[in-house]
Amino acid sequence: MGQVEGQGLNVSGHAADLMVKASFRGVRDETGALLLGTEQAGTGQRNTLYGVPIAYNSWSTRNNNFLSGAWNNLLIGVRQDIRFAMDPNAVIADDAGKVIISGFQDNTTPMKVWARFGCVVIKPVTVRTPLGAKPFARALLSQFGATGGEGNEVVTTKRGAAKE
Repeated sequence: MGQVEGQGLNVSGHAADLMVKASFRGVRDETGALLLGTEQAGTGQRNTLYGVPIAYNSWSTRNNNFLSGAWNNLLIGVRQDIRFAMDPNAVIADDAGKVIISGFQDNTTPMKVWARFGCVVIKPVTVRTPLGAKPFARALLSQFGATGGEGNEVVTTKRGAAKE
């Protein structure tokens, strides 16, 4: 978070591997407050880290497993129209030719979709970075001192371990 904030941008969210959730569970900051929390979002709740929303998914274990940033600087758009075809008689087979799904037999309607999307990361000019700030920071959180325990032990996280 500090890398993004140090460039004059407000962190609006985090993305992390599911294993990161386990490593944060029970971890507390210097004041004794839990790092993980929840906030009300409409009729449900969403996870937070230091009060900022965080989303978990399964990622590759070879790369960085935590991403923090100013997500309003990430734009995703449809590059062309979206087309689709639905056929209740369609068959989906694997490379060996074995039928995985038969629309007629399984009483399903397979759908094929064609779409092209574009993505751009904006490097906004800020007072601290007049040549354009990097709105995201990434880290491999296995470098941190979190124990991942379920108890209420106090663990202080290391600072500055994120990569450029």
